[in-house]
Amino acid sequence: MRYVGTFGSGWTTIIDKILQENNITIINIWDGFVIFETEKIEIKKYPFFNNVCLLLGSMKAKSNNIDSNICSLIEKINLDFQTINKCLKDIRHRTFKIKAINESQPTKINYTNLIPIENKIKKNMQMRVEKNSDVDFIFIQRSEGYIYFLLKLTYNRKTEKNLKQGTLRPEVCYLLAKLANVKENDIVLDPFCGSGAISKEIVKNFKYNMCFASDIEESKVSILKKEYKNNNKKFFIKVADGLNLDRYENNFIDAIITDPPWNVYNKSSDNFEKFYIDMLTEFSRILKDNGRIVILMGNITDFENALNTIKVFKIKNKISILVNGKKANAYLLVK
Repeated sequence: MRYVGTFGSGWTTIIDKILQENNITIINIWDGFVIFETEKIEIKKYPFFNNVCLLLGSMKAKSNNIDSNICSLIEKINLDFQTINKCLKDIRHRTFKIKAINESQPTKINYTNLIPIENKIKKNMQMRVEKNSDVDFIFIQRSEGYIYFLLKLTYNRKTEKNLKQGTLRPEVCYLLAKLANVKENDIVLDPFCGSGAISKEIVKNFKYNMCFASDIEESKVSILKKEYKNNNKKFFIKVADGLNLDRYENNFIDAIITDPPWNVYNKSSDNFEKFYIDMLTEFSRILKDNGRIVILMGNITDFENALNTIKVFKIKNKISILVNGKKANAYLLVK
């Protein structure tokens, strides 16, 4: 079966690598959008995608008019309702709606054009149309010149709308850990853990030796500790200043994966370059030789100035992404 996975802009190379590692056949991959083939229906649960959809039909767009293209695609589609029901077995599906996305933006379409395919779905699946539906069917027209008809398979995933302000999406956290190449024997640290989004994803989806999470804000650390009270996952949570990590011996940590402050740490000063110099100096002390750091950073100028000042780390990879609509870089540094 063929599926479509959507992911954050900038992560194409990492997504390509993950799918190949899982022996999944890639049909086409573009920024934020991949078509792949597999018989593993559990692929919809994979944590590196924003969403996964079953590919129901596709064609080369005949024009820029999405309504015209939808009409042409509907004439061509032969829906396999046995496969659709198989993919929906874990999803409540009494109601549905059909919507359209044109080059990443939701768009209005001529509803009359949808009536033939709506009627097929109603008849074969005993479903009714509702605005607040259980299941979404989606037409997507892409800038590469193709239009697709998809069945969304992932629901109730956390997005910016239902996460606490400043909390990273789980998919971003997973990809940061994947960029760091977390391994079974690694001792991993997030010294600016906040609510623990990065650490939670590591604990949930990766094998490691020990995982440490710390933050200077006691209230956030307290909540995270309660969530993981008496855990047996070798996950250690502490209150600590990310610029003073004296609890860790020299050359102790294999990988640091973190999202430090971007703008204002000390409100009396705009000099963030010094903050990053102090941070990287401390990271250098506790990190093993050839240890890795993955840092998510929006304050790019000050951070790269700090890197050039201390001259300890090499930039092995730099990925430009969007985080909550803001431009940022994900850096892979090696000591």
